[in-house]
Amino acid sequence: MEQALRVEQTALKLYQQVGDKWKLNRPEYCEMLGWAAHLHEIGLVVSHSQYQKHGAYLLRNADLSGFTRQEQTVLAMLVLAHRRKVPQEDFASLPESKQDCARRLCVLLRLAVLIHRGRSATTKPNPVLSADKAELSLCFPDGWLGDHPLTRLELEEESERLKQVGIHLLFC
Repeated sequence: MEQALRVEQTALKLYQQVGDKWKLNRPEYCEMLGWAAHLHEIGLVVSHSQYQKHGAYLLRNADLSGFTRQEQTVLAMLVLAHRRKVPQEDFASLPESKQDCARRLCVLLRLAVLIHRGRSATTKPNPVLSADKAELSLCFPDGWLGDHPLTRLELEEESERLKQVGIHLLFC
């Protein structure tokens, strides 16, 4: 619960920084990102191995009161795609009008999860994110990435993953 709250807070801060630029300025997008952050680790109740797939399955097939089927599908997709490979074919299965916003929400969730990879309550870098179409720039306080080399390595790997979906991630 504490990790989910940290991820949610960071994801929503990132959303606030690029939401308008990325045309994510509808309240339901912010809510969906928050729900996905809260639930991104739900698959751990099944297994640690590939828990994102278990979580997506649970969300896709559960009877979630208050959610439409399409909302459940998007939520499941965000949970599925919050780590490792970005499942492009799953995003392509969404209605065309939802694909870009779902991908962008996914990127924000992925970055928030990555920032909190150490699961520490004391690691609060408060990065600044800016967007220009398909380019993201994520800047940390001076020296923070140097003090967190594993996060830097994960950002390098994430940059390569995001290139496959047409997003160029820069970080400093």
